[in-house]
Amino acid sequence: MAKKTVSTSRKSPASTAKRASATTAKKAKRMNSVSKRVPNVQVKSNKEVFATIERYLAHNLHDRFSFTFSKQTRAKLVAYGPWLATASVVLVSPQLMNLAKNGSLMTISGFFNDIFFNQQSWVILVAILLNILLLVDGLNGLFHKTRRGWTKVYITALITTVYIMSQLVQNLSQPAAPILSLLVALGILFTLYDVRDYYAVK
Repeated sequence: MAKKTVSTSRKSPASTAKRASATTAKKAKRMNSVSKRVPNVQVKSNKEVFATIERYLAHNLHDRFSFTFSKQTRAKLVAYGPWLATASVVLVSPQLMNLAKNGSLMTISGFFNDIFFNQQSWVILVAILLNILLLVDGLNGLFHKTRRGWTKVYITALITTVYIMSQLVQNLSQPAAPILSLLVALGILFTLYDVRDYYAVK
């Protein structure tokens, strides 16, 4: 009896490479279709978020109004900027926050009795200490008229304004003191926006 010869067909390298390239092309096509369905959105960094908030507030609290300080007044504000910022952060801001909370201005003894030793006033104490730290960090920038120094004082003004607004919400039955404090705080923000261009971005 004759033996049957079984022939085994082997795939040639050319056909294997062709099939692999076809599989790769299908995967690439599938990936392209998926990428087309997913919107390409870039997540904003913290600096971009802060810049967006700053532009929004600057437009609504300064740019939309036709009133500005004169060029001479702005030059004096910048010339005495470090000293005015120190007075605002160390003296004015604590008074505004205390006025919004307790409806009265704060004396030295009142600071220790009503705030420093009062457990219910820890928020205002933290805000004051944070403002002072930011001022110390940005004071050198104010002397050299850099945007970094301006930004530090700007953040302190925002902290004070946010705190006053929270007190206004909590004291709607007696809103006179918080509203008065808020008007002064917004005036400080307007002044900062008005002299912003005098501080160079470095």
